[in-house]
Amino acid sequence: MRQYEVTFIVDPVLSGDEIKKAADTYSTLLKDEGCEIVHIENIGLKELAYTINKRNSGIYYTMEFKTESGAVIPKLELSLRRDERIMRFLSLFLDKYAVKYNEDKRNGLIGKKESVIKNGAKPKAEAKTDVKSKSTSEAKAKPAAQPKAAPVAAAVAAPAATTTETKEGDVKVTRTVTETRTVKEPVVVSSAAATTTVNEVAETVDLSKIEGIGPKTKDLLNEAGISSYQDLASSSESRLKEILTTAGGAFATMNPSTWGQQARLAAEGQWDELKSLQDKLDGGIDRSKSEEE
Repeated sequence: MRQYEVTFIVDPVLSGDEIKKAADTYSTLLKDEGCEIVHIENIGLKELAYTINKRNSGIYYTMEFKTESGAVIPKLELSLRRDERIMRFLSLFLDKYAVKYNEDKRNGLIGKKESVIKNGAKPKAEAKTDVKSKSTSEAKAKPAAQPKAAPVAAAVAAPAATTTETKEGDVKVTRTVTETRTVKEPVVVSSAAATTTVNEVAETVDLSKIEGIGPKTKDLLNEAGISSYQDLASSSESRLKEILTTAGGAFATMNPSTWGQQARLAAEGQWDELKSLQDKLDGGIDRSKSEEE
């Protein structure tokens, strides 16, 4: 059987019962599709890397499940995409290394030394000479400057200090070398989800910051090839109206007359001017002009 993992963020303004109901919706969907639930984890409230739908935090849930094939993934993702309670989601295919990593993490084995895992006891510290102990303590008191590393999605092992002594003339020189090892976590993104879900989670331009554009309208514009402030600013009002009218329903009643102006301010980074403009808008429409008329 193939093993998958889906992580989604629930809107934090919902009540506790509504949040649990949202999570239960997808565990029930997976069971109805014949999937075997391996593990469900309520990670809880976490701060977002960037604002989504005017929210700075969200409730994170992770579900790990098994299925005979990946046929359930498109149906699961479509349901998540249509659910207004879900702010973002990401589905992953887990290879054997990722499955083993998740099992060890749940069993509390990640981060422990091998001797602790095998024997269940704390390993004895190795004997150290007086010279090495002194040099190591000095290294801890005055650590050598280390170059700053760019952040990566990996687990970094504790640095191991190696001390050597050499004699140059009548002067004894002590050198301490610090070695750092980086171990990458083996996670493989499913090919079915790579095109859409990864882009949604890593998205940096959120068109819903434009007054009058909600999450569903943003998705509609993205499908029409409008995915950035520059795209929106360069789109004529008539084209925007055509997109909305073609979608029908509530979209056809929307007024995009100020979207281009707002998008130009956002694209140029004029956030104060954008806020001043949006304070005059109601649903993306400048009501003050209509009142004057």
